[in-house]
Amino acid sequence: MQEKSLKTNVILNGIRTFLFIVFPLITFPYVSRMLGVENLGKVNFTIAVISYFSLLAGLGTRNYAIREGGIVRNDTARRTIFFNEIYSINMAATVLSYLLLACSLFAFPVLRSYTGLLLIYSIVIIGRTFGVDWMCSVYEDYRYITIRTLLIQVLSLIFVFCFIHEQKDYYIYTWIMMFQATAEGVLNHLYFARKHKFQLTWRMNLKRHLRPVITLFATEVATTIYVSSDAVLIGLLVGDYYNGLYSVSTRIYDVVKLALLAVFQVSIPRLSKYFDSEDLHRFDDTIEEMCKTMMLAMFPAITGMILCAKEIVLLIGGTAYIDATLSLQILAISVLFSVSALFFAQCILVPKKLEKIMLRTALISATLNILLNLVLIPIGKQDAAAVTTVVSEILNFIVFYFYARKHLHLKNLLFHGVQSLIACTGMTVYLILLHLVVENEMLYLLVAILGGAMVYAILLYVQKNALFMNYVRGAKRRLKK
Repeated sequence: MQEKSLKTNVILNGIRTFLFIVFPLITFPYVSRMLGVENLGKVNFTIAVISYFSLLAGLGTRNYAIREGGIVRNDTARRTIFFNEIYSINMAATVLSYLLLACSLFAFPVLRSYTGLLLIYSIVIIGRTFGVDWMCSVYEDYRYITIRTLLIQVLSLIFVFCFIHEQKDYYIYTWIMMFQATAEGVLNHLYFARKHKFQLTWRMNLKRHLRPVITLFATEVATTIYVSSDAVLIGLLVGDYYNGLYSVSTRIYDVVKLALLAVFQVSIPRLSKYFDSEDLHRFDDTIEEMCKTMMLAMFPAITGMILCAKEIVLLIGGTAYIDATLSLQILAISVLFSVSALFFAQCILVPKKLEKIMLRTALISATLNILLNLVLIPIGKQDAAAVTTVVSEILNFIVFYFYARKHLHLKNLLFHGVQSLIACTGMTVYLILLHLVVENEMLYLLVAILGGAMVYAILLYVQKNALFMNYVRGAKRRLKK
């Protein structure tokens, strides 16, 4: 299989992520106003609960399949056997997941009032298993992913504005959210069926796959606990109203994280192949390029989230959600540690098969997060949940950096990071001065985004930032063609 351009993959994945950002920015302000804080909190609680069962159905196979699939993808025989084994493991885990969901609805009275919402959104579990999304990354087929994302996002947008008109429509909104997640799986299955005939097999080679899969699964469980436990514990401890407030903060936080993760996720199969073939020079060079690109995008994003938090919340949720401002600013700090930790984990620790380190760290972070949430949420509500997220992500960052540092050219990265921070300083001054001139929140946000990006780019250009200048030269060549 011909190796595709990494820059092209980054651009295509960036476009896909842009679509994930733009469409929610269009629909979520409308939905949050139509449904109200409490009903939005119910949907948010439902999604958080089902995420645990969906995680069980995935059984940690995604990262494992991307890593191992990137190694065998050019060998048709080995690839076919491997894909069928992973697909069968996922299906078995999905059946177990539905059985546990049914038992949970009977065992926990608190879930019974959400039974209808949980049953609707639980369709996502089989949809994601059926969708074999990991094959998109193995084949590096980001052109298809981009087209698929555009189609589903457009349909979801149409459904929202056609069917969501009042507060009682939160059941319909749950159906739409389910469609958005499940339709991807259906399209994936139809698309990849042309390349691979999916077959269930009893010969799942558990002796080979089970240990790394279970380790990665346990890591994902621990990570999901401290990511989703915030919404679950807010709902249980202080109610749906504060869950609704927190849902606005986390929606924006997740969108920014998703955009930044798009920068380096495309490189994971290739990094696995480089490390497996002991091509450490190309491995380290790719790590450095991805790390620099991530920093170039991450620093201004964090700056903008902190300084424009109030205006972003007003745009997304309206005045009813204004109390979500501080939690968003706190989560902006978490972006730095969360994205960096994920970069170290997925791009360095996973290819090096250091899953046990990731598991131990995630278990400690999850335990710490839950304990802090139980103590602090009754006092600080959604703001306290944001603080506990920052603490957990800092712990992950420190541990993962320790094991990844030998592959990081720190001198080059430090110089690059300082240039980016200098540009962010100029951007900060611009945004503060803009506050003194522009009073209208929506106008301020528009001018802040456009002007802030321009100031940041100009200051990078003045400093002759190597990576930024490389992108400028690439853009000039494309324009000439």
